[in-house]
Amino acid sequence: MQVRGAGVPFAPGTGIPEAEDILLAREAHFPATIAEMYDPEAIDTKYPDLRTARDRNDETLERIYIGRRFRNDTERLEKLFELYTAMTGASGGGEGKKAPNKPRVPRGGGKSKGK
Repeated sequence: MQVRGAGVPFAPGTGIPEAEDILLAREAHFPATIAEMYDPEAIDTKYPDLRTARDRNDETLERIYIGRRFRNDTERLEKLFELYTAMTGASGGGEGKKAPNKPRVPRGGGKSKGK
């Protein structure tokens, strides 16, 4: 089966059930666009099955990350930045550091024209 608009092959039962539920909910509302389905004013009224699938997926991921639901968006962002820092080796203390300047090469490849 091909999920319309997703651009990737999809076979039910081969992945994470919560993610599959999102894809199935999107497919059920074809030809609605992603923008239409995720419109904050429409998702709860026109696409409640998609909202439910997204909420279940969020809960699963949050429990994987910290063993429970995040208390709020601030806690979620703090954890995501912590994970990003660990993955990239970023220290977070980049203030005041400036990248070294590249040497400037005059136009014409550095060759001066005689006058």
